[in-house]
Amino acid sequence: MEADLVALERELWDALASRRIDDFQRLLAPRFVSIDDGAVATADELLAAIEGLSLESYTLDGLTVTRTSPTVAVVSYRVWERVRTGDQEQERRTIAVSVWTRGGDAWRLAVHHETPAEQAPADPP
Repeated sequence: MEADLVALERELWDALASRRIDDFQRLLAPRFVSIDDGAVATADELLAAIEGLSLESYTLDGLTVTRTSPTVAVVSYRVWERVRTGDQEQERRTIAVSVWTRGGDAWRLAVHHETPAEQAPADPP
């Protein structure tokens, strides 16, 4: 089960990096909430915000899964990402936490939070 959730987390990032927005959106829960850069966003607000964003490269490190119930799991990890918006490029190091919920036979991302970190991970590509 833990391997499945780690794979889903990576699938989410891969979909974002390759601009497969339908695949990205399919993994979100109906009442998804994102907390990043001091703001809270719904799925629609997040999708609008990432429309002009390009995830150039990223590294996920130290993915840990904590099951809080049979239908809820938390995935925590460190992220290094290079993001381009228009002609501006930014490197970010964050600590990420994703809360996944299981409904029926599928896991969906209910909450995703990123907060700045000094090292996450130490050696970006």
